[in-house]
Amino acid sequence: MKKHFTTYYVLFLLVAFVSSPTHAQEEREEEPLKFLFIGNSYTYMNDMPGLFERMAKKSGKNVLVEKNTKGGASFRSHTGRKDMFEAIRKRKWDYVVLQGFSREMSFRPEHIDTASVPFIQQILDSIYYNNPCTHVRFYMTWGYDDGFKDREEVNTYDKMADSIRKGYEWVGSKFGLPVVPAGMVWRNVRNNKGIDLYYKDRAHPNISGSYTVAATFFTAFFDEPLRGNYISRMKNRHARKINKVAFNYVTKNRERYHLNDYLFHFEVNKKRDMYTVAFTSQYPDASLKWFVNDSLVSEKSTGEVLLTDLEDKELTLRVTRACGSREYKRFLWNYNRKAIRRKED
Repeated sequence: MKKHFTTYYVLFLLVAFVSSPTHAQEEREEEPLKFLFIGNSYTYMNDMPGLFERMAKKSGKNVLVEKNTKGGASFRSHTGRKDMFEAIRKRKWDYVVLQGFSREMSFRPEHIDTASVPFIQQILDSIYYNNPCTHVRFYMTWGYDDGFKDREEVNTYDKMADSIRKGYEWVGSKFGLPVVPAGMVWRNVRNNKGIDLYYKDRAHPNISGSYTVAATFFTAFFDEPLRGNYISRMKNRHARKINKVAFNYVTKNRERYHLNDYLFHFEVNKKRDMYTVAFTSQYPDASLKWFVNDSLVSEKSTGEVLLTDLEDKELTLRVTRACGSREYKRFLWNYNRKAIRRKED
């Protein structure tokens, strides 16, 4: 199966739109990062994409999030939905998330190869035709609370959860696409007594379950922990626990799920009266240009620049690939202020 290099992840880039609303300089309007979630009730219950959007916006991200869903839909039935293809064509999406039927990925690879893979390919073809620079991620789901009794190989929660994990890892490897491991974060939260994630049917998510999924997506996309509670219907201590579990699991398993491919990361350190901005990225199939404001500072994957101050400064990475170019910006004056202050103290 041909791999689509344009679908690998851009991590840390997504924090590029954090800014200081009180700063005297009039900030430039940045185009939001556009996300489309395609799935079924596991996606639309409790408006999980809306939860993710709220988390992102309250954390200072400039995002636009939409969903296109149908209850009970598999990857095959998704391809029969005219409205799904219309949703794909609606915008030049930066990210599209794909989720199949709850048991679809619980089968062996040879079954998935015939029952799901050809239809996933149809969806991917439509996504890349609309925008070859779109990044696609698979949404790994979870096992039913008591498993699926009609099939011995998945008749307990653990067996079903493991089968689904393996199925999503399989299709991820087939298409060269990362997987957001919501199902494994679900397992880790489930193992913490006191937080029930299931709706009354013991399969679908209740509000805590959808919060867990949204928190997993937030950490996978932005590589930073959530701070606080983002929904009034949950206890604060439950939100804090879910935030912590999601961040810890995703952080420890980024390589396994290919969440570190195409990395953009930088750090700011202060020594005496100078700031060192060190940056690095992983774009083997792209040309890179780094700017501080309008000044080109590097065309390599790794480098650093010395600045006398951070005021009115922004770091920009311009990535040019076969599918086109995009710039990712970060306003430096608001970066790591607390950490710098602690060092000075």
